[in-house]
Amino acid sequence: MAEVLGIVAGVTGLLDTCTRLTVYIKELKEDGAGLYATLDGLLTEVTALGQAYRAVETVYKNHATTLQTTIEPRHKRPLSLADTKKTWTALEKAIKSCDTITAELCSILEKISQSKRIVLRVRAFWSKTEEIRQRRTQLVMYNDVIQMYLTLLEG
Repeated sequence: MAEVLGIVAGVTGLLDTCTRLTVYIKELKEDGAGLYATLDGLLTEVTALGQAYRAVETVYKNHATTLQTTIEPRHKRPLSLADTKKTWTALEKAIKSCDTITAELCSILEKISQSKRIVLRVRAFWSKTEEIRQRRTQLVMYNDVIQMYLTLLEG
């Protein structure tokens, strides 16, 4: 009879461990899904920022060519030359801010990806979720600012 009680106790302990493990695996799986969703969103923002950078380059080349070939009369220009310079300066500051933010994001993600085990990566990611969210919000804001400046410069 003692052997049966020992087996029952062993099975009960094993069942408890399996139950906790099942819960842990489900939580980890959900965290992993959230991780992918967050990274997909971040990827979207960074891709949009890359497109904005290419647009800046195009507008700059067109603007530089236009300034070198023709100087339009003041009444035909959407911005005065002084305002155009101020807009380019503001655009440069926005780009530098984006560069700082993307460098911070790179640093955060590099630290996370240094973990060899996926469990540690997920934990590291979730410990940095708020920082990543803040940087992502800043990128969206600066992307909007860059688009606004481009619209002004394209006239």
